[in-house]
Amino acid sequence: MAIPDLLGPDPLARLEHEVSIGRILERLRGLLPQGSEEREALVFRPFVETAPYTYWDEDAVREIVDCLEQDIPRSFSAIEKRSDELHLGLENFHRESPTTDLQEAYNHGHARDLLILANTFMPEYLRLAEHVLGNLTPAVWSARKKGGVDGKFVLKNAIALFDARGPRVLAIGYDDRVRNAIAHGEVSFTGLDIEFGSENPLRLGSLDFLRLFDNLMRTCMSLALAIHLFWLRNKTQATQLQDFPLSLTTAATAGAVTRGGLRLLGSIESSSPLVGRQLHVALRVDTRSRNQILLESCRVARELLDQGVVGFDRFLFEVDSGDELTSLVIILPKVLKRLLDERVLETRLPEIIADTPLIWCNEPRVITSLRAWSRILRTGLAKFGRDTLAEWHRRGLYQAKGRYVVRGVRNASVSGIARVEVRAQLLHPDYAQDTEIVAAILKDLVRLGRRRFVRSRSGQLDKGMPWPKRPSHVFVRLFRRDGPLRWLQGDGWTGGNIVAVGERVWGRRDHVLVKNPQAELGKIRVRYEMDRAEAAEALARLGRVVAEVRQERGLE
Repeated sequence: MAIPDLLGPDPLARLEHEVSIGRILERLRGLLPQGSEEREALVFRPFVETAPYTYWDEDAVREIVDCLEQDIPRSFSAIEKRSDELHLGLENFHRESPTTDLQEAYNHGHARDLLILANTFMPEYLRLAEHVLGNLTPAVWSARKKGGVDGKFVLKNAIALFDARGPRVLAIGYDDRVRNAIAHGEVSFTGLDIEFGSENPLRLGSLDFLRLFDNLMRTCMSLALAIHLFWLRNKTQATQLQDFPLSLTTAATAGAVTRGGLRLLGSIESSSPLVGRQLHVALRVDTRSRNQILLESCRVARELLDQGVVGFDRFLFEVDSGDELTSLVIILPKVLKRLLDERVLETRLPEIIADTPLIWCNEPRVITSLRAWSRILRTGLAKFGRDTLAEWHRRGLYQAKGRYVVRGVRNASVSGIARVEVRAQLLHPDYAQDTEIVAAILKDLVRLGRRRFVRSRSGQLDKGMPWPKRPSHVFVRLFRRDGPLRWLQGDGWTGGNIVAVGERVWGRRDHVLVKNPQAELGKIRVRYEMDRAEAAEALARLGRVVAEVRQERGLE
């Protein structure tokens, strides 16, 4: 077998990539360029499959891409000029966030919540502002400012420029006073709010700060996606670039090679007078087979060359197979390129490996084979399920299946009355335009909530025996775009992220959530927009309560 055939696309990854490409093409339809290769779309896998990278807004992405495409040659000149910053920004962007699993709203009035806000969210806000946004925006700033693409970049001034000349979405979520206060340790927690700064401090409530944090996270995700999209849509015009961000090609390589059991974690560049220019690549694999580790390293090296990573004397692969020590494989890319061009036989493959590979593990071939067949079976079943679901949808069957994800089921019981709230999010915002799909999803979610047995008294202050019961009330909230749970419904109807709310009641009980329905799906009451009359009445009741309290205390 020739080396190009041996190091071609991984057959174990082919089925898995087909499933991922289907999701990507559906989620990014209208954004991907016409005629682009499906394999190139794999760079967008994190933006479709993995939180928090899925926390982006399509309108924001379009605005950023449109601004960059107003003058494509200038934008590429800006990318080349700010290559180092862009590389650092993408490297920091792809690092896992410690706030991913912290989905709820936190109140600094509670000791545990205060620690989470101070020790997790605030350092992460600073990292997003300085290490991600502060390194991704210089290229956009250089492309949008007056004069040449060079100049001293200051994030505060760049945000002001974006707010004036666009893209304005890059100003959302960033507050220089908050960033500066966190960076200099000038954050104080008081009984009512959080103070940022020592002189004339900015006062924010816990929810206000979390909203600022979530908006900054979405801005970073939208910006990174827009940069990758701009590169894919226009890279044929980038032939004149001499220096471009290594992270762009590394991300494309990661998308092409990543599969179950293999993940490219990142890369960094170094140089040495003795060996020249080197690229350090971190891999994580689930195999302990020596031959498999060598083969995967060679495949990734070939993919790096195909993506345009040239000019290096050595590729150093640090391979984590779950053991205490990581393995090291050193590959000579220039020799590999020559052997690929000559299409020599696989017997000459050892020529590309420098020195002796330091591989500290091995496993029987039967274990490697069983793992491979298990992966093939799982991926094949996933593809079969997706194809079957697509056929059902084409025939008008099971319209709700595969089009939403349940984000949480909350026990809302009180006074012995069992109630459940189901929160779900559409997998594609465009589904909100199809009333039949929305209706099918609401019915599906009501059935899901009804099937559960819940405690009929949900709180410690709700005295009595919390008998497990089927809920007599099922509340449903369906959201349009992905985000943390606190963000999904943080702004309610005014935030524009709620598609519909529904309520189903069993027995002779009054409706609580939907009193004035706009539609009825059987016995499910549904609203697609705010009940303004009910909201006005609630505000009036609140005003009367406030007036009574003020009168009792002699404030009026």
